[in-house]
Amino acid sequence: MRVTPVINCGDIECARQRFETVAAIGAEAVHIDVSDGVFSPAHIGGTPEDLKKLLAEFPGIAAHVHLMVADPEAVLEDWLKTGAKRVIIHAETPKEELLGTINDTNSPELFLGLKKETPASVLGAFLNEPALKGIHLLAVPIGFSGGTFDRAILEKIKYVKSRAPRLIVSVDGGVDLNVAQAVRDAGADEVVSATYIFGSPDPKKAYEELIAL
Repeated sequence: MRVTPVINCGDIECARQRFETVAAIGAEAVHIDVSDGVFSPAHIGGTPEDLKKLLAEFPGIAAHVHLMVADPEAVLEDWLKTGAKRVIIHAETPKEELLGTINDTNSPELFLGLKKETPASVLGAFLNEPALKGIHLLAVPIGFSGGTFDRAILEKIKYVKSRAPRLIVSVDGGVDLNVAQAVRDAGADEVVSATYIFGSPDPKKAYEELIAL
């Protein structure tokens, strides 16, 4: 199972500590939550400048930037300049022009995010968008870690995989060993995790348990 630890910090020192843990456990990438306090109730993620500094300090770690923001067009260019390997914009936000922009840059992987309460049918024709590399499904309310996994997400995984099997499906929220097993069995390719890894007394062991599935 592909596993990416989540960094959902409000300042660079918290993020740096998590980068250090990620490096110690041997993960190759981090999932950076960026939330504006509008589209999502939390206000986290730091700045693009912070991420640039951290990626320079930890050159072996790639960044997946999850833009939980009401106006991704206003901030996307700055986050792309960080050198992120992946960027996630939400299906619930304006995105048509952004799909072309990211495709033109020929740089990061483009994913579409979907809130827990949003039906998978909203993805519609975007599943056939050539620039799109994957779908990021939230299984808990947007913006905060530690929520309870909503098993309705299993049907969303099947919906995406049945219509666009080429797309990577990533699941976010409430991930533990049982959840990771269930989403893998439903067809998901990867999970992201904050609490299960960073809340564990042994983050390396927790991470290795997940990737072993």
